[in-house]
This record gives sequence, structure tokens and C-alpha cells, in this order.
Amino acid sequence: MNMSIIIGILLISTVSFGQGRRMDPEEMAKRNTAMMKDSLDLTSDQLTKVEAINLEAAAKMNKAFEEASGDRESMRATMGKLNEETNDKLKVVLTEEQWNKYEIIVEQRRKQMRERRGGAN
Repeated sequence: MNMSIIIGILLISTVSFGQGRRMDPEEMAKRNTAMMKDSLDLTSDQLTKVEAINLEAAAKMNKAFEEASGDRESMRATMGKLNEETNDKLKVVLTEEQWNKYEIIVEQRRKQMRERRGGAN
């Protein structure tokens, strides 16, 4: 599973956070930004930029989720494109060290999700 799909899964997983309700894009962006701020020691300038990137990504993911109407293949294709765009933007904002750390975090979360699903890929 490539990095862009994993980030998409992380974004989508935040959609169903809480009591079975979907988070709105602003909530999703705030949650992802807070995780990145704490984990990557973002500067205030980076924080502003990452928050904007996450808000745009969350809004696009939410729209794609609604438009897919349960079509997993359509959603997967759309997520891949959106995540590539998001990754490209994050790579410009983050330092190389932060990006490498972010990739490790994403991989750890992917493993946790896989374990929760019973080891499926």
C-alpha cells in the first residue's frame, strides 16, 4: 500500500471518529494538524501552512467520500490523487527530517489499522 493511500485512510478514518458521526472537514483538519504539530515540532509558520493543507485535503476527501456513494474503487482512485497532491504540498513545507518522521508515523498507524482489521492488508 503506497503512502498516498495510507494518508487517505488516515484522513477517512477521522471521518468516523466519535459516536458514529462523520467529522466535518474543519474537525478533521484540526485533528490531523494537532497530531502533526505534536509529532513533528512544527514552527508557527509551518503550522499555519500545514493547517491550510490539511483543511483543503479534508474538504476534498469529504466531498470525494460523499460523491463515491459507497463505490470503493472510485474512492480509492480519488484518494490516491488527492493524497499525492497533499503529499507534494507537505513535502514543500516540512523539512526532510520532519517528512521522514511523518512517514514513520504514517507507517505505524497503517500497522495499527491492519492489526485492528485482523492482519489484512
